[in-house]
Amino acid sequence: MSNTNINIIDCGIKDYQSVLNLQENAFQNLLAGTGNDAIFIVEHPPVITLGARNTANKLSKDAEAIKQAGVEIFQIRRGGGTTAHNPGQLIVYPIINLKKRSLGVSDFVHLLEKIGVEFLAELGLACSTKKGFPGLWIEDNKKPRITQITQMKTEPRINTNIHKFKIKFLNSVNPCLPCEMPLRLSHRGKSVSEKSSVNQCPLNPRNLSAKALTTADPWLKIASIGVQVKKWITIHGIAININNDLSIFDLIVPCGLENVKMTSAQIELGRTINIDDAKNILKTILLKHFIG
Repeated sequence: MSNTNINIIDCGIKDYQSVLNLQENAFQNLLAGTGNDAIFIVEHPPVITLGARNTANKLSKDAEAIKQAGVEIFQIRRGGGTTAHNPGQLIVYPIINLKKRSLGVSDFVHLLEKIGVEFLAELGLACSTKKGFPGLWIEDNKKPRITQITQMKTEPRINTNIHKFKIKFLNSVNPCLPCEMPLRLSHRGKSVSEKSSVNQCPLNPRNLSAKALTTADPWLKIASIGVQVKKWITIHGIAININNDLSIFDLIVPCGLENVKMTSAQIELGRTINIDDAKNILKTILLKHFIG
């Protein structure tokens, strides 16, 4: 796509605040012309973020229940509503200059979808977009489902028993975590909504209604997409459920959308995915699209 230099940084498992700081620093460096485009790949300890759209900020449990689950809560200044992250979910945060890559905002969102589709296909999983509901979806074939799979002992993860509860108000450069809400842009200091159907994927079930999800809806969500663009520089990106414990989503109404059913690559494939192998596949795909 471009000969522009780009740095891909594997952050491992890193707390939300630290990665938000990394993104903001990369944004400021690009804005000043002193840095390269950057992509951060990260897993977060359990965290819930509340966006600027209060009507879409919905918790399913009270604060004490969330505290007992060891999940932090952040109030941040971004479009959209509630979303959740935890270990085993891979998040890709591209901080890139769209103008230098001759990309429009919708082009960039389509590109993130394409990267997600290709990545999951490499893991052996077919997914698609869904008209009116940004993100990546998998058709539920009504087969018996395992809702949680114990992590393999050969792949130890961090201790998620945090036992603390925080609400932080962050002064950041328009952060926007992955969320299935209309794209939020900043234009001359004003917030603007762009209603983009983001449905370039050839597997897109275009005939589905975009009005509402129902309990009978045959689609399961595996990835959330959301970006913020300021002065043609992107922040945040795509979160893909790989091996993460999906019970964290029981604490929220994802982005305020009722009846959303979450899934993961682990559940759909019936096996634990090696995270390091998955990251290597993801890095190869990212390089192909942003450098090749």
